[in-house]
Amino acid sequence: MRSDAAAPALSVTLCRKWTLTSDECEQVQVAGIDAPGIWQTQALAIPALPPARNPMASWLPVKLSLATPATGAAVEVDNVSLVAAGGGSELVRNGSFASGMDRWFFATDVDPPWHIHSLPVAVLFDQGWFGLAAVTALLAAALVGGLRAAGQGRVPGLAALAGLLAFLVSGTLNTLIDEPRFLWLLLVLAWLCTFHGRLGPGSSGNAGAAPKMVD
Repeated sequence: MRSDAAAPALSVTLCRKWTLTSDECEQVQVAGIDAPGIWQTQALAIPALPPARNPMASWLPVKLSLATPATGAAVEVDNVSLVAAGGGSELVRNGSFASGMDRWFFATDVDPPWHIHSLPVAVLFDQGWFGLAAVTALLAAALVGGLRAAGQGRVPGLAALAGLLAFLVSGTLNTLIDEPRFLWLLLVLAWLCTFHGRLGPGSSGNAGAAPKMVD
């Protein structure tokens, strides 16, 4: 690691982590750098993670994080390595950053400076113009289906349309889909609008109902 400051703040954390929330963590602090501006090797001993609290937690991926405070000096890192205390194979992939940022991801606990508070802008940033066009086409088809279902008096379709419109109005001032459960909600609402909009007049949506025989 290297830093222009004499004693930069850098913490190394090992956590069971799925998407955003850490389940269990062990953290150690780098003591500091003796000579500013010069690459130096730092070795740290991270305590082993405690046993998983339940079988589901044991399936969570274990992730290594390097963190600096928002007001601390910038720190450069390279050749990151993680091995068990008794030796063994290397546990970090692309620790030398030879493949760029593959298997690494920037994150922050200070959300506002990094968060895009607009659903269209966030889709454009993440997926580009083709992705924005695809999402727009999907939502346009869902809205047309929801309006058709509402015009035919289908309460489920009307409810899905209301939910989708509320989601999109809220999305003008928030990204929303950066949380998996809200992305799932958007897709389900879009599907419900499309599904009920395709049903013909008088259809109940029970496609699997058995026909009745009349004598």
